[in-house]
Amino acid sequence: MGPYSSRRVSYAFRLSRRLELPLLFSGGKVFETAAQEGEAQAARRFLIESGMDGRKIILEDKSVSTWENAAFTAKTLRAAGLPLKVALVTSAFHMPRALMSFRKNGIEAIPAPTDYLASRAPKRWTDWIPSPDSFMKVNLALHEYLGSVWYSLKPSAKPSKP
Repeated sequence: MGPYSSRRVSYAFRLSRRLELPLLFSGGKVFETAAQEGEAQAARRFLIESGMDGRKIILEDKSVSTWENAAFTAKTLRAAGLPLKVALVTSAFHMPRALMSFRKNGIEAIPAPTDYLASRAPKRWTDWIPSPDSFMKVNLALHEYLGSVWYSLKPSAKPSKP
């Protein structure tokens, strides 16, 4: 599990405990390496090792994109007879695209962002010098903006009959 995933899972675990709600984690094998487990499976292992009751964890482990996370989550919730309403936990930089995807797939998603990259610390002159971290943030921003444009062109999902 990467640094973004681990921060999201940790926050979701705390939120789930505080609100006494089950946790649905969505994410398949994004990278095709045989040794690597999917994101949802890694999250489940981490959550159980952290003390969460495995019976309160619902997995969607087939998706490999944000759009599929939303579409397969909707199917998973319907199959379990659960309402299509979730607290959507993801990195703050990814929230707009994730929220659009979940809502277009018929899920009432309440944003619960974590893993903020912005800082409210006073700016210094050295902050204007390019750094590897700055390039990484620009890359993330471009990925999210282009992904949002692409997903905005997708039609909303038609709810399947129960």
